[in-house]
Amino acid sequence: VNYCLSQCDNLKVSVVIYQPEMIVYPRDELIEDEENTLVCFINKFYPPALNISWTKNNKEVAVENPFFKIVSNSDGTFHVFSYLNFVPKQGDIYSCTVKHENLRYESNHASKE
Repeated sequence: VNYCLSQCDNLKVSVVIYQPEMIVYPRDELIEDEENTLVCFINKFYPPALNISWTKNNKEVAVENPFFKIVSNSDGTFHVFSYLNFVPKQGDIYSCTVKHENLRYESNHASKE
């Protein structure tokens, strides 16, 4: 992206947006009707602004604090974890949705049948 306000011969400003990498996994082995925690790990994103939400069977689940502190990586990108306490039931589908810039990424995790 090039920006020039007035008489700019060689002024170039590059804007780089790194697409987040995501993985969703249970903290412990899934056992039906036993409390567990889903972990949504979002890595390698820039700039460090994003929104995280959780759904159960396509309905939003209220999470008091959807993520902890955003942490910088050595390459200048960032990572963050989001956690959802849940009790797995057969057929339930949980989703961690990450919105970053104007892009949207989803990762789904279905409970053990």
